[in-house]
Amino acid sequence: MSIKNPNWYELPKTRWEERTNTGERAWRDSQKQKLYDAENAFRWRNKDINKEFDSIAEIERYANKWLRSAWVVRRWGKQPHVKIVEISGDSAHSHRGKHQIELPRVWAWNEVVLLHELCHSVHAWNGGTSHGRYFARCFLEAIGHRFGPEAKKALRRLYIAHAVKCTPRPVYSQEAKNKMRNRGREMAQKYFTNATCFQF
Repeated sequence: MSIKNPNWYELPKTRWEERTNTGERAWRDSQKQKLYDAENAFRWRNKDINKEFDSIAEIERYANKWLRSAWVVRRWGKQPHVKIVEISGDSAHSHRGKHQIELPRVWAWNEVVLLHELCHSVHAWNGGTSHGRYFARCFLEAIGHRFGPEAKKALRRLYIAHAVKCTPRPVYSQEAKNKMRNRGREMAQKYFTNATCFQF
């Protein structure tokens, strides 16, 4: 967009990293289950628009057409061809190094699950954890692009309900931090009789 107001995918990848209370980078994929819960709720509420696939060949055609689309290339650059493999078991996997997506037949041969795995394919290596802020935003945008703004709003509401973070970490100047600290002091003095306990 511009240097002053970049698009979400143009922001520095460090803005998407999770941080511990001490400010260090967090490596634990802490919102994985939350995101799965939101996605599953979205899938079950939108069965009518979530296309089911009939074959591996059909899934592979869809996946590679999506990866070659102008929408993807504009955000993440040219993507390598991916191979789709059917597996047994109860979990789907995306192997970026091998350019391969593994999908179990029973529940994963549908658009929403495939878009989830494709988002892993384009997810920046340094963009936080596997199901962190950047991935969640990528998946949200992919759903909106494929199914429209109403579907995007529905998934965003589910993100909020399941406490899934999909926005970059805010960055505050020292002036803004001081202003927030002073505002906190004012609120403490106004609403608490024993305001001396709030020494910060």
